[in-house]
Amino acid sequence: MICLLLIAAGCGNQLPRPAEIEENDVCAQCKMAISEKRYAAEMVDRDGNVYKFDNLDCMVRYVSGHGLKEKAAAWFVMDSDGKQWLDPRQAFLVKSASIPGPMGSGILAVKDRATAGDLAQRFAGQVLHFEDLWSH
Repeated sequence: MICLLLIAAGCGNQLPRPAEIEENDVCAQCKMAISEKRYAAEMVDRDGNVYKFDNLDCMVRYVSGHGLKEKAAAWFVMDSDGKQWLDPRQAFLVKSASIPGPMGSGILAVKDRATAGDLAQRFAGQVLHFEDLWSH
């Protein structure tokens, strides 16, 4: 009985997780195929709905335009290598017109400041934080 209670309690406290990017997924904002995983972003709302985007800029536009920011339970952005999801509030974002991303967003996400600095120098860009994107 105790084991069942522990299992049930653990199931109720799961944090939102990112969804895998599938071959036929399209961006909720621009409706383009999410073809370059390294630019992908996702938002999970409090009801468990997952919104997928082909880039971080599309996510900010969609969420702002639909008044969803306060309803977000979790945010995810793909690391620039396309292999792991990051929390964009803890990631370093590099923005440059020289970064060839979907919809011309030009934003890459990385988990450490040193890599962000290197990319910003390489692409003549700037290092931003997630909250900086909401003021543009």
